Amino acid sequence: MNLPTTTFLIVDDEELARVELRRQLTSLVPTFTCLEAGNLQEARAQLLDKRVNGVFLDLEMPGGHGMSFLPELQAMEVPVVLVTAHDRYAVEAYDGNVCDYLLKPIERTRLARALARIRQPEQDFDRKLLVLGDQSGCWPMYMDEIILIETQGPQSLFHLKDRTPILIPCSLKEIEQSLDPKQFVRVNRSQIVRLHCMKMISRREGSGNFESELEGHGMIEFSRRQSQAFRQRFGF
Repeated sequence: MNLPTTTFLIVDDEELARVELRRQLTSLVPTFTCLEAGNLQEARAQLLDKRVNGVFLDLEMPGGHGMSFLPELQAMEVPVVLVTAHDRYAVEAYDGNVCDYLLKPIERTRLARALARIRQPEQDFDRKLLVLGDQSGCWPMYMDEIILIETQGPQSLFHLKDRTPILIPCSLKEIEQSLDPKQFVRVNRSQIVRLHCMKMISRREGSGNFESELEGHGMIEFSRRQSQAFRQRFGF
């Protein structure tokens, strides 16, 4: 007897909505395990206890909004499909890298597309996940998404590829310790740049310090100290 290998978690405070989604999933995926949660607390318990292949997440629920749950699911690297009666969260949801955004009542063709996106082998196991946070929450991102990190007071602003900037309550010094030194370089007291994103690095006339153009962010100027460290590191 073949045991089900696919497990989905449906998170919705309305039992009838969970029943209907389970029915539609069964018509498209005849053999799978269906877990259910009526709120975010129950969902966390299910995810700690079981390994799931995808989460179908409602948004407006008593005890916690589904959008606040996305960073945790991203950190777990679980594919997420949002299922809601409201379209006003769509832009924010796709910024959160969800697989799909389904409006209730769910159309069969749209659900089939969402399943295909969940199953698509998009995960690159060579990608390094970085999760930064404090007591208020956490912010997961892949290192290869980062273009520039710069100080904004006691916080740090992350400029990311194909995502809106994220302001994180961590100092640049704390963040630098979590980064891959082969991919990132400290250019001055207030900026860290991903090496791959810089164009030709040249010496400024007069000072001899380095500078480089960072696409979309203008010229990046190295401090004297970081210019010396860069020369020693790369031997020129």
